[in-house]
Amino acid sequence: QLGPAYLAWFSSRGPTEDGRIKPDLLAPGSFLLSAGARPSMIGECDGSEIPSAGGKRDGLLSMEGTSMSTPVVSGSAALVRQYFEEGWHINGEKNEAEGINPSAALIKATLINGAQTSLIKGIDNEGGQVTKTEAYDGNIGFGIIQLATSVYVKGKAEVQIKTWDREVIDDGDTLTYQVTIDRSNGCVFESLSATLVWFERGASMGCTRCLINDLDLTITRDGDVNRTIYYPNGLDRPDNLNTVERVVVNNVFDGETFSLRVRATNLDE
Repeated sequence: QLGPAYLAWFSSRGPTEDGRIKPDLLAPGSFLLSAGARPSMIGECDGSEIPSAGGKRDGLLSMEGTSMSTPVVSGSAALVRQYFEEGWHINGEKNEAEGINPSAALIKATLINGAQTSLIKGIDNEGGQVTKTEAYDGNIGFGIIQLATSVYVKGKAEVQIKTWDREVIDDGDTLTYQVTIDRSNGCVFESLSATLVWFERGASMGCTRCLINDLDLTITRDGDVNRTIYYPNGLDRPDNLNTVERVVVNNVFDGETFSLRVRATNLDE
């Protein structure tokens, strides 16, 4: 195998039948070490030798698949929940007085917002055969999970964050939020990333366009004489399929201000 920078050949693929982006996230899931408990033993501990790929030795087990990748994502989601509940999102330090109860949408948005596509070099088809991947395609979706680019912890993370949760919008309305790039306190990331996530009831069986509520996220750079509009999910237009929209603006500079706009194009509930 070529290593963690390549997608496993057996990994699940998208998109969905109606064209929505899947997978949402990638996580390490090939030949990881985990606990390999032996119920018949009392007081067992990890052995001195590492098991071979797919093998088991003493208290360790090497496996691959969703049995390994799912716990990575679940554990990361739990850490993000704790991050907000303990108030780390205010200034990168624990402050429980500022803690919030984050919605599931905010946790999902946080993980997707910091996920990276550039870290994936392609699909490992075994035998040295590699298939190219691209951001938002049916192979890697929004990218591999990266907490260092998802949340701000003072002295340890690469980004700073600003969040809005449980916002209310009416059909036809537009909400505008402003963000100013601040490279103090260790923010070294070169891009501005903004992600909108919402949940809705299940669509009808056999639907060919399954989105029920259409929200559109765009970004503009304040003072841009060209009035460039940045659209989500690698598109050059609004997205009318997905309930996850991520806009990335590259090469941003300290002190620049951006306007994030959410427009309710068509709400049904």
